[in-house]
Amino acid sequence: MQHPSRVVGFDAAAALIEQARERSRRLPGMQVSFLQGDFHQLTLSTRSCDLAVAAFCLYRSPGPQAVVAEINRGVAPEGLG
Repeated sequence: MQHPSRVVGFDAAAALIEQARERSRRLPGMQVSFLQGDFHQLTLSTRSCDLAVAAFCLYRSPGPQAVVAEINRGVAPEGLG
């Protein structure tokens, strides 16, 4: 897999998105955008991602299996999730 040319960050907390936005300025040549919302209902098209990473979030869900299923929905068949 090649390095991504586009990265989308997703979090429910506006403050964490702002911190990530600041850090992303150190990634030259990469298009980075951010979405705020609930990880139980990702606002991504089905099979639209090549890579998905869920970091430090599943323990906060009352239904982590549902979150994993939602992440898998967004990952393309040849992607990694």
